[in-house]
Amino acid sequence: MDTPPARLHRPSRRRFLKSTLSAAALACMSAIGIGAGTARAAGASPADLVETFHDQLLGVMKAAETLGFQGRYDRLASPISTAFHLRLMTQI
Repeated sequence: MDTPPARLHRPSRRRFLKSTLSAAALACMSAIGIGAGTARAAGASPADLVETFHDQLLGVMKAAETLGFQGRYDRLASPISTAFHLRLMTQI
């Protein structure tokens, strides 16, 4: 009997989407609580901050395969730093 060639371990698309959506949901929930101070300081409402981040995140998720890792990082670095007070989050 012939044995099938060994395959590299690659997470399934469903598993990838589930983990990505979980991370996005966590990020949005965090933006509501932690990003509220940043939003008020910039004159935007917390809802506007979450909506903007959500739109940018969905755009990156839709183009994830074409962007690759570095492309996703580059496109999300600025929105994440705007939506989250990372220094405070790492101290908590």
